[in-house]
Formats: sequence, structure tokens, C-alpha cells
Amino acid sequence: MILKKKNSIKGFSILELLIVLAIIGILASIGLPHLFHALRARETVKCAMSRIDVQNAERSFVVDNQRPSNGIDELIASGYIKEIPQCPSGGTYLWINDPSPNNPFRNLGCSIHYFPATTSYADMTLFKSDFDNMTGLTSLLGNWHIQKGTLVPTGAGENRIAFGDKNWRDYTVNVNATLTRGNGYGVYYRTDGNPNITGYIFQYDPGIGNKFIVRKVINGAEQSPFQSVNMPQGFPIYNQSHEISITVQGSNHLIKIDGQTIMNFTDTTFEAGMAGLRSWSNSKVSFDNAVVLPITGT
Repeated sequence: MILKKKNSIKGFSILELLIVLAIIGILASIGLPHLFHALRARETVKCAMSRIDVQNAERSFVVDNQRPSNGIDELIASGYIKEIPQCPSGGTYLWINDPSPNNPFRNLGCSIHYFPATTSYADMTLFKSDFDNMTGLTSLLGNWHIQKGTLVPTGAGENRIAFGDKNWRDYTVNVNATLTRGNGYGVYYRTDGNPNITGYIFQYDPGIGNKFIVRKVINGAEQSPFQSVNMPQGFPIYNQSHEISITVQGSNHLIKIDGQTIMNFTDTTFEAGMAGLRSWSNSKVSFDNAVVLPITGT
């Protein structure tokens, strides 16, 4: 009698495959946390090295110029660093202390990797000026002067001034302004800081029918308003100080006057840039107490 050989199926059975997958799962559960920890540690070290490079550049700038720099943009323009530093984890860099007679140097913080526990986030300013002098301000067009602790445009036509870094992304800019006469004034944000400026501008604008408006400006040319709100009835337009607050985070724009929300909209045209101020025509306006704050977690 001839016995027929049974065919065998080469490979794994379902049970064997399940066992293999279970072993792989166990090994992954053990190894992946260590891998993620190693990657995070590597990013932390890279971030620290990047901040140290900027801090050393700032110290060299102070020694050479006997003053702090106006920010990372000036360090690049002066040749102290080659490019804008980037946190590998996407953190935001900002100075975490102001220069003082005892310590003329600043340290650079990161929103993800390094904030001193003794300092609250709200105290970490990207820019601050009481407008007692022109430090940190870049006049782009027209004439600007300090008068009795306020910043005043004195040109008869278009006046533009900027402050901050072009790589600022998410922040709040607060400034107090008093309009004495004329058609109004503006607050730039996410702008490139060039004389023919590009970016957003919020305008306090009684000249077009007592409105608050937002425009996009491209190479100095103002586009038609894409956001517009009427000033409330009885709103004191002239001879009274108002606090303008503009918060931009990602695509969201939140604008307040004297603590009251007047606009809340989304737009993604400009992703980063400096802040600044503007006046035009025959407007007479004075600006005071400008502060730019970073936004937590960006």
C-alpha cells in the first residue's frame, strides 16, 4: 500500500502569530517610553545650546555697544548671530529678565524648556516702554519724538514706527493712546518692520465715520478694511486716553478697547512679525505705556 504524504502549510499558525504580536507589544511598551524620553532630552539639550548661543551674542553686543540689543533681529543685523534661533520642540523664545546696573546681561527663556519658577509668565515681557526715550523703537517713516513721557508723531503726513522682532508669532500688544484732533491712529501687529510695511493694522478711525477697523497692508499699500465696527454711541473719541489691546494667537485675533472686546475674528494672512504705531494726515496723537507679552503655551 502506498501512503500519500499529507501536504503541510508552511508558515505560522494564528496562535503563533498572536504570540509573536504579544511579545512585540510587550517589547514596545518597554522600549517606546525610553525612546520618547531620549528624544525629548535631545530636544532639551538642543534648545539650551541655541539659547546659550543667543545669550553669548547678547553679552558681546552689550560689551561692544554699552547697551542691550533691541532684540534678536538687531543681533542678526549686526552679525552677532547668523539666523533666528528655533526651539526644536516649537517653543517661543523670550528674554526673561531686564538689564540692571548689577546685571547688564539678559537671559533667554523658552516657553517649553525653561521658565524660572520664581517668575510668573505675565511678568515676562517681549517689549516694554514708558516712552521716556526711543530705546527699542525703529522710526520707519515721518518724525517721532518723546514729549513729557509720551511718544508723539510730529510729521504732517504719514508716520510709522516699529518695535520688536520679526519672528514674534503669538502675543498681546497693549498701548495707551490719546487722540487730540484729526482722523485717527493705528497699531501695527505681525508686521515686517520695513518702511513700506507689510502686516496687519488696527485703526482707531473717526475719519471714516467713527469706526474701529482692521486692514491688511502690503508693501505700504493699505487694503480695504476686512473688519469694521462702529464706535459705540457717546464714545469719547478725543482728549481721552484709551487702552488698545490686540491679542493674536495662531489664526485668532482678539481686539479690546479699555478692556471691552470689540473684535474677535480669524485670519491667516500674516503669521509672524513686529508691532508698531501709525498716524496720518493731520492727526495729533500721543502714545504711552506700550507692553508686548507672550501667550502661554505657544
